[in-house]
Amino acid sequence: MKKERIKNQIVDDSLNDIRFWVARMKEHALFIKLGLPADRVGLREEAQDFIDEFEELEERLNNVTEINTELLQNLIDAVSDLIGFKQDILNMLVECELRSSLMPSLVDHLISEAIYFQEILINTPEPNTFREILQEEVFWLQIMEEHVEFIIHLLDPSEKTLLTQAEQFREIFSRLLEIARDLESMAESLPDCFNTVIRFTNEVIEATTELRDFKAAAHELVEDCQVLSTVPTPILTAHVRLETDKFLEELDELKDNIPECDAEPPTGEFDFETLARNNTDNFRGRLEERFFGATNLVELTNILDEFGIQIPSRTDFNRNIVIGAIEYDIDSLNLENMTIQVVVNRKQRGYHLIKMLKNQLPNPGNYTLEFVTTRGTTLDRDQINIES
Repeated sequence: MKKERIKNQIVDDSLNDIRFWVARMKEHALFIKLGLPADRVGLREEAQDFIDEFEELEERLNNVTEINTELLQNLIDAVSDLIGFKQDILNMLVECELRSSLMPSLVDHLISEAIYFQEILINTPEPNTFREILQEEVFWLQIMEEHVEFIIHLLDPSEKTLLTQAEQFREIFSRLLEIARDLESMAESLPDCFNTVIRFTNEVIEATTELRDFKAAAHELVEDCQVLSTVPTPILTAHVRLETDKFLEELDELKDNIPECDAEPPTGEFDFETLARNNTDNFRGRLEERFFGATNLVELTNILDEFGIQIPSRTDFNRNIVIGAIEYDIDSLNLENMTIQVVVNRKQRGYHLIKMLKNQLPNPGNYTLEFVTTRGTTLDRDQINIES
C-alpha cells in the first residue's frame, strides 16, 4: 500500500514519494536563495548548503531500492533543519529585518509543504477515514489555490489573457477549497459512507487536470521566453506543474479508498399518459399474451398486429416506453427495485395502451413488468430493457 512502512524500511511507492519530495525540497532552497538580496551572503550560503544537502540525498535515494534507518533519519533531520531555516526567513520578513523579493506567503507555502513531507517520513499511514481523506484534499487544494495566486503575482500586467485564465482558476479552487473544508467538518462525525465525497473528488480531478494543463502551457512559455513575468527560473513553473501531477496521483489513490453507500432501492409511483383505449372490441388470446411492454416501434407493431390493433402514431420511443393490456385498464404504475408493478382492472372488452417517460426510471438496465390486480394478484410478467 502507499506509504506503508515495513519495520525500518520504506519501499515501492513510498520510495517514489520520498524521491519526489526531496527534489521539491532542493528546489525550495533554490527559490529562497534566488529571492534573497545579494548582500545577505550568510543566508544565501545557508540556502546553498540546503541545495547541496538535498542534492546529495537525491543521489542516495536514486541508488537504493529501500530506505534503511540511517537514511531515513538523515532525511528527517534535513527536512527539520530546512523547516527551521524557512521559519527564520519568514520571521525576518514579517519583522522587517529582511528586505527581499520573497513574499512571506510564498515562504509560508514552502513551510507547509515541508511539514507535509516531514509527516510522511515520521508517520505514514494511508488515509482511511473520510476525515483523513478530506484533510488530504484540503491540503492539496490550498496548495493549488496558492500556486495560482503566485502565478498571478509573477505575471506582468500586460499578460491579460493569462491573468484572466489564472483568475478563473483562483475562483474555482477557492470554491473547491471551501467545499472541502465544509465536507471535512461534516466528516468529523465519522460516517461509514459519504457518497458526496466521491462526487466532489471527481470534480476536483476534473478541475485539477485543467489546471495542470494551464501550468504546463505556462511553463513552456517561460522556457521559450514568450511570456512577460518576474519568474526567476523555469524550474519554478516546472515545480508547480509537477506538484499538480502529484496531486492528481494522490486523488486517484484517494478515490480507491472511499467506501460507497449502497443506494436505497428506488420506489415511487409513475406518471403516464393514455395512448389509446378501446372498450368495445373483443380479442382472443391466452391470459399471458394480454400484457406487454415495448421499447421500440418494431416490438409494439409485432404485438399489436396479433390483435389487429392499429399502431398509435404519436409515440417517441427515444423518450418513452409503451405498456399495454388487452381486456384490462391500467390504473397505476409503481416502482420497487427494478420491478415496475402495473396495476390493472378487468373489463369485458377492448384494450388500454399507455406511455411513460423513460427518465422517470432511476437507471438503465433490465426491468420486470409485473401486471397485478387491485387486490395484488399477479397475472403476468414481461421484461423490458432500458438503454443508457
